Amino acid sequence: MKLAILNITGGGISGGYKKYLLNFLRIILSYPMIEKVICVLPAASIKLNSISDMYNNVEFINISPYWSLNLKLCFNLKEILEKFQPDVVYIPTERSFNYDNAPIVNMLQNMEPFVYTFERNPIIEKVKNLIRLYNGKEAMNKADRIIAISEFVREYLINKVGIDPAKIGLVYHGIDKPSDKTKMPEGVPVELKSFLFTAGSIRPARGLEDIIEALGIMANKGKRIPLIIAGNVEKTMIGYQKRLQNLAQKYAVSRLVHWVGNLDEEEMSWCFSNCSVFIMSSRVESFGLTAGEAMAHGAVCISADNPCLPEIFQDAAIYYPPKNAKVLAEKILEVMSWPEEKRREMSERAKKRASQFSWDICAQKTIEQFQIAIEEFKRKRGK
Repeated sequence: MKLAILNITGGGISGGYKKYLLNFLRIILSYPMIEKVICVLPAASIKLNSISDMYNNVEFINISPYWSLNLKLCFNLKEILEKFQPDVVYIPTERSFNYDNAPIVNMLQNMEPFVYTFERNPIIEKVKNLIRLYNGKEAMNKADRIIAISEFVREYLINKVGIDPAKIGLVYHGIDKPSDKTKMPEGVPVELKSFLFTAGSIRPARGLEDIIEALGIMANKGKRIPLIIAGNVEKTMIGYQKRLQNLAQKYAVSRLVHWVGNLDEEEMSWCFSNCSVFIMSSRVESFGLTAGEAMAHGAVCISADNPCLPEIFQDAAIYYPPKNAKVLAEKILEVMSWPEEKRREMSERAKKRASQFSWDICAQKTIEQFQIAIEEFKRKRGK
């Protein structure tokens, strides 16, 4: 099988996407059926010189960032594919691309434009989400086959986008094993012993208001619990972060909130391993790799019951209704009061759940979806 992977993005690749891509490549390169792979991606997204030796059977090709009317990019991609002659084209993003000589398999990763297009986002982000939504629906309708990374995504595509169920394959992501090395992030007070932790890009879809308001409610009861917030703040989201900081001032908990920015793997591992509670307040997720990593570290988890989080956590988390800071505060205080035995039980439950998500199974099932797409493509072409 000759496989072309087109990472069509606006120029960047998130940490979770990078983990997915590199884990997937690492595993499929051991498959005898994989004859050759080309991996096309924006120049700035991954430092190729740091990974090319690890993936020496992959030809990495740089392209310009994606935007909807970039006809030159489309021409360049088709030129690359015509030269390579792939058996299947894999686009692990919800981006539409036309190619007649091989089946196209798309994966739907970003559910925010589909479910959370407008709420609380700045105007420019609303416009971007509308474009992402249009492109995403177009990509799903045009693809020969679609990979859904949770049952929630699969059901959404069937019931809301009108995709034929026979066209969709369910393939869960894997979850990395915890790093053996940990490092306290800069900006975290050395004397911090007990704290809440949350992580992810700082944007309205993360629902961080819930946690900050819960801090205020608990502070009024005399329970002042520190919070570490990890995650990148894009330029368009600086205003949103400022609103969160103003909210913390309003509830007189600013000194409890520690904004630590992007963390590396060792710093994330330290936070997961040392936090009293990990909180996932996202309004929507397609899978939730951060939730998976928290479980892998045995963190005691509280999650909003927004999709697809109950599907991923199952019984390894305590749930609260989104936008209900009062209930969240109650859940935090309840968990913080648990005896050590119950915390240990919940931690082991989380580790067990995380162990059920394997990158090897993810790669195997993805290759199976490619094979289905290839056979169906040949059948339609009468070959």
